[in-house]
Amino acid sequence: MRYIKWISLVAILCIAETLISWGKQKQVFIYRLIQKDNQEMYDEAMVVSCLQGIVNRNRPQVYLTSSKNSLPDYWLKKFTTEGRWLQGAKIDTLESLDKLFDLVRREIIGSSI
Repeated sequence: MRYIKWISLVAILCIAETLISWGKQKQVFIYRLIQKDNQEMYDEAMVVSCLQGIVNRNRPQVYLTSSKNSLPDYWLKKFTTEGRWLQGAKIDTLESLDKLFDLVRREIIGSSI
């Protein structure tokens, strides 16, 4: 009986943590890649993609769009419609690569890209 109480307490704490995490998920930052035909653009796209993968491990935070490819915009619209994964999420745009680094700085400490 004693173990059942402890297991119930752990289950309640896990559910509470999940609900708290869901509340934190409600904001997604958009970083738009501006297409240029040079090596710098390729490097930026690779770094930003890696950062996106690292910071989105626990919850969606960063979403990449492109000035030449409309598919990411299409999917963002789908994801944020009623009944979908990111319904009701606050969408903010990151204006520069520096702003993206400021956002993810604490989460990438110790990561290698």
